[in-house]
Amino acid sequence: MAWKQTQPYTVSRTSDPEGGRHALIVEIKGQPPLDRLSVVTGDCVHNLRSALDNVVYAVAVEESGADPPPGFTDLQFPIADTGVKFAKQSRRIARLSAKVQSRIVAAQPYNRPHAELPPLLRLLADFDNADKHRLLNVVIANVAGGRFSFTTPSDQAIFIPPHVGFHFGPIKSGAEFARFTLHPPKRDIDYRYQADFVISIAHAAGPNGRTSSELGYVLEVMIAEVKRIVESMIL
Repeated sequence: MAWKQTQPYTVSRTSDPEGGRHALIVEIKGQPPLDRLSVVTGDCVHNLRSALDNVVYAVAVEESGADPPPGFTDLQFPIADTGVKFAKQSRRIARLSAKVQSRIVAAQPYNRPHAELPPLLRLLADFDNADKHRLLNVVIANVAGGRFSFTTPSDQAIFIPPHVGFHFGPIKSGAEFARFTLHPPKRDIDYRYQADFVISIAHAAGPNGRTSSELGYVLEVMIAEVKRIVESMIL
């Protein structure tokens, strides 16, 4: 993303007077066009959702030999979290062949979990519904990657590196994004760090508990999922 190429933020170190608690602070020098990114993302999401509905319509035309096909006003690609909820929408595809219906069932969120994110079609439906009423929640957010390395103090024979805590939510300029505590306290502790910030989108909690993920990654995997579904229905 072009924003990352402008070196838009700086990071500074801070500690309490005793040197017990240490933290890193981010200063945002150049704000990305978050509202514009939200609008563009909403358009992309709507196009993906429409692609699913369009392929259902196209399959109905192919199988029936009529355009519009029978019952075309009911046609839609259903998205449901459970089999019970899917059954309530099954009329949307009732006129399609058993083969196509089975492929649509296989694509449902309850059959397609994701290792890190909520099921991808669940995300797609959530984003599309939200975009009808408000801008999607696109923010400068989670630390995409963070790594600390500590140099053993000269006055300590044994040094146990402290646990580093990260803030994974939305980030504002002047915010603390990482911290650690030393026992015993030491102000001039020597350490190096690597951190990265990304444009993210908020979503329901995934299997790892995270409620925001890098926007580019989320769009990439949703596009791939929709492409996979479309191809499975027309091949």
